[in-house]
Amino acid sequence: MTIEERLNRLERTNRRLRMAVGALAVMVGAGFLAGMNASAPDEMTLRKLSIVDAKGTERIVLDATDDLGFAKLIHLDENGTERFSRWTGRGTAVWMLLDKDETPRFEASTDRAGNAKAKYFDKDRNERIRVETGANGYASVTHLDKDGMPRINAATSADGKATLAHFDTDGRKRINSTTSADGTARVIHRDKDGKVRITTGTAADGDAGVAYRDKDGRTRIAAAISAGGNAGLSHSDKDGTVRISAVTFTDGTAHVIHLDTDGTQRIATGTHTSGNAGVTHYDKDGTRRIITSTRTDGTVGVRHIDKDGEPRITTGTNPDSTAKITRKDVTIEEVDDSAPSPEDTD
Repeated sequence: MTIEERLNRLERTNRRLRMAVGALAVMVGAGFLAGMNASAPDEMTLRKLSIVDAKGTERIVLDATDDLGFAKLIHLDENGTERFSRWTGRGTAVWMLLDKDETPRFEASTDRAGNAKAKYFDKDRNERIRVETGANGYASVTHLDKDGMPRINAATSADGKATLAHFDTDGRKRINSTTSADGTARVIHRDKDGKVRITTGTAADGDAGVAYRDKDGRTRIAAAISAGGNAGLSHSDKDGTVRISAVTFTDGTAHVIHLDTDGTQRIATGTHTSGNAGVTHYDKDGTRRIITSTRTDGTVGVRHIDKDGEPRITTGTNPDSTAKITRKDVTIEEVDDSAPSPEDTD
């Protein structure tokens, strides 16, 4: 056998040996892993766990090392910036989303009392929208400006009431609208000092009204319409005393009353559905002193009354131009005694 043939044979033998050793290593490794799996624990206990990507950047962190009792789950992006986190502790649970600059943009939480809240933040970390639900059935949405002042709030309560409030830049409530479960609705306007200036409302029975108040909170103008169709308008002075009151009725009658500073009726005007009209003047004691009337048939009458309520002078004209004057039951001049009584306006 030549030297070359011996070398080739030796090389073949080495190859077989290497294959046998490799197979043995695989068998030993498989047996080792099988033994490991057979004895692996059912649970793992630790305080903190970090998971990194292929570059070694921390991407997920489980952390229960907080001394206050909070447990956290944090997700980070490929730059190691926190983007999502959750934590629980002391009866609360919080969920937060952050932008690429690690600025909180959304936060949701629940507390031990059963309340839940969600907050939306702008890029400058200012809270702009707040959503809340309470354990007592209350729910609301609040919009805030860039300075953190509430500007709009919409809310509902467990009793069926719903409200919508508008605030100025100083956080003062300026407009507040409310609807109740019984069907009533109301809108209130306030000035910058918080004083109610305008109130409008409708009742469940169909009544509706509006009131205007001065800076001292006194009602100066009030208008109302009843469910039956009657309408009224009143004007009050700076002391809150009604000075003018006007009413129209569905039957066609209407009247206007003027009152003095003591609230005493002094002048009353009115028209009837029949077309008759009259004006009554009162003294400071509220006693009728002068009554004028016109009727649709053309008759006109005027009556003067003394402070004791006794007629003193009565004048009247008829459609045919006849007239008469009576002074304390004595006829001064009588042309036709069919002149109407001044009070017969209905």
